[in-house]
Amino acid sequence: MKTKIILILMSSLCFINIKAQEFVGLSMGASYAYDIYYSLTDGITATPERTNWELAFSTNPYDNNIRINSGNVVALYEVSNDINEWENITTLNSGALRLRNSNLDWSFGAFVVNTSDGLNYGWGDYNSETNIIEGSRIYIITYGTNTKKMIINSLDSGVYNFIISNLDGSSEENISIDTTPYSDKNFIYYSLETNEILDREPNSSSWDLLFTKYEEDLNNDIANPLEYEQAYFVTGVLTNGNLMAQYDGSIEDNYNIMDLDTTRYINTIGYDWKEYAGTFSMVPNRSYYIADQDSEFVYKIIFESFSGQSSGNISFNILETEQLLDYQNDFS
Repeated sequence: MKTKIILILMSSLCFINIKAQEFVGLSMGASYAYDIYYSLTDGITATPERTNWELAFSTNPYDNNIRINSGNVVALYEVSNDINEWENITTLNSGALRLRNSNLDWSFGAFVVNTSDGLNYGWGDYNSETNIIEGSRIYIITYGTNTKKMIINSLDSGVYNFIISNLDGSSEENISIDTTPYSDKNFIYYSLETNEILDREPNSSSWDLLFTKYEEDLNNDIANPLEYEQAYFVTGVLTNGNLMAQYDGSIEDNYNIMDLDTTRYINTIGYDWKEYAGTFSMVPNRSYYIADQDSEFVYKIIFESFSGQSSGNISFNILETEQLLDYQNDFS
């Protein structure tokens, strides 16, 4: 009986063949100066400066998502849910609620993770008569040597309007970001340091992996997105929402991705494919399976080296498999 059970289990796993293999070496630069956007089919598609922005605005017309550059030590605090208190907000008090980006889904940036009941969408409330999201909360944002207060006033037909000033109310600015010219990208970026809109990422269909520095919740608690008890700055890989799976077993094994535990969490690769003990080494017997943007073809990734911040060099093998997924049945 035991033998029969073992045979049944083994037959449930589908092994696949490797079609092609490529060794890839890339560099984020010293101190991880650059983000690297990488396409499974086309290689590197963009290398923007990692620290040249503070805010990222979603270009999705059905979305009010705003993220912060947490990898550049940008911090966001909600200080009031009454915008009429604007003049009275002059300090960052200890009771302010710190908000962070989700590390699992691009759709939940720091400005929208703290939603409440009804028509509230984080930073604002939806007006069903005008179809405009109207600002309802006051924030304090810190970046570099700056501490500012701000309100996202509205999102109307793809245009974000916000007000920002020093805590004493001086140097007040009203800023508008029109996302509609950038609808082929996930986000359009803004630098508070230089007051510039930055078109810094490739088209959303032109990348699968992002090599970057970001803030990770080491507890990875999905149920408590605001409870970052072990927040830590890490360097690793985020995905573009691709279907993927982590496999802990011999790197010589080649499985069908649908026989593994698949997910679309953007930090599935993350940072923990490497270990540090004086120097960096790769976690043994670990590989990643990732589908392309159309969930048709599957690739296998095995990391080979990581130099750390001295040069930001990373290398990995990417193997094209013979898997062909049925898009309608990929469990997405």
